[in-house]
Amino acid sequence: MPAPRMTTVFPTPMLTGQSPGLAKAVPGGGGGGGGGTGAVEGAADEDPHADIVLAMPRAAIARSMAEPPTALPIDVKNSRRAILASVPSYSYRVRRLLRAISLALDSQDSAKFPQFGYLGGLTRHEDPSVPAFGRKLAVLTIAALASVAARAETLTVAVASNFAEPLREIARHFDASTGHEVRVSPGSSGKLYAQIINGAPYDLFLSADARRPELLELESKTVVGSRTTYAIGQLVVWSRDEGFADGTCIDGLQNMGSRKLAIANPLLAPYGVAAKEYLLMRGLWDALQNNLVYGENIAQTLQYAASGGASIAIVAKSQIRSAEGFGDFCAVPIAADAHEPILQQVVQLTSAANAEVAAEFLEYLRAPESRAIISDYGYLLPVVE
Repeated sequence: MPAPRMTTVFPTPMLTGQSPGLAKAVPGGGGGGGGGTGAVEGAADEDPHADIVLAMPRAAIARSMAEPPTALPIDVKNSRRAILASVPSYSYRVRRLLRAISLALDSQDSAKFPQFGYLGGLTRHEDPSVPAFGRKLAVLTIAALASVAARAETLTVAVASNFAEPLREIARHFDASTGHEVRVSPGSSGKLYAQIINGAPYDLFLSADARRPELLELESKTVVGSRTTYAIGQLVVWSRDEGFADGTCIDGLQNMGSRKLAIANPLLAPYGVAAKEYLLMRGLWDALQNNLVYGENIAQTLQYAASGGASIAIVAKSQIRSAEGFGDFCAVPIAADAHEPILQQVVQLTSAANAEVAAEFLEYLRAPESRAIISDYGYLLPVVE
């Protein structure tokens, strides 16, 4: 049987959140969780191909700089998988960099990655031609990448239902840019406000109005100076009823008969308040009391009309994109001066577990790329100060 090919795998800092299964020390080194520089064996239940993962506390990196790398008889392809398996939750960009480095550790692949020339040369076992700088560069590069990846955080953002889809799109761009994940928790502004008052662990709150962020500010539950308008909402009258296929749904409000009209609950949702103001302005509020059905939030309001539970709904213009899957429908915008402006404001909460990243996302929300997404969904944009 031919002798196993020798290759060098460099120790990396122990990663935050590493599985306990990755803490089994290989003979000849220190313990996985201690101060030694021993190798750590990859657990089969994490990745059956990850035979070896090396770990080193940060304090030991400096000592390793003066020492030659340890040569281990491991399969190159499996060592690559081990390196990548140790960072399953990090950003795509960081994983790509780690993949490039792990490939460069294979002498046969080093020619494909000239930018990692020193790293490729390090795979030649006990090669005296490899300068010490190359070894230092390898250790520092991998350590730096792992350190950046380990700092990736997760934000939990409470958002009014009308803005859930735009926020998810913005969050994907933010994740790709920074490595930080954003968990979106949609609901009516009123219910989300009540949850925050009762201690819900949100980092940011994107309301569909200005009143609730103002109340949170008065109650000292927001970071000073964080309250700002991120979008201005617009209303549309929407229907998929065949009787309104010619675009007459807004005129149908004057002759509803026994048909139902869905609006968001004004007690919970700012878009419900605006819908009520519009109906009052047209003198229809009292006449339609027996026709009204209330959605808990604007998303449920659209669902009523989409499912046939209501013939017409007054919803957010931003929902038109998601409503395209329901087939032919009537959608008529409501003039902005037919109700009070729907100023949608955001605040950073003092209870934020990730205050620094929350502030970073708040700034990203004002960036040109985010404003372009907001506009594409049918919102008016606030003036940037």
